[in-house]
Amino acid sequence: MYAVLCIPKERERLAEELLKKDEKLSKLSITIRSASSLELEGEDFFFLLEGDETLVAGARRKLAEVTKDIPKDLEEKVRKKIQEQEEKSIEGLGFLMK
Repeated sequence: MYAVLCIPKERERLAEELLKKDEKLSKLSITIRSASSLELEGEDFFFLLEGDETLVAGARRKLAEVTKDIPKDLEEKVRKKIQEQEEKSIEGLGFLMK
């Protein structure tokens, strides 16, 4: 299960701390990217949370007050861009190891 959350720039640190300080939610895979690093407009940050369905739902609830609603198609676009970046990074490491 996964979720993509949009966090305003001024609340990014708070959102990150809320997740990492929670004993259960800190077990999620958490990837954070700025809108600009994903070639998107604005100064928001996007959190890609992956893990157990219950934990992802808990993270959504915990961060509900600091997130911005985004359309489902933007959520999917962000997820794909993050995955592409990670794949390129892995490919780069493989090249260096040769």
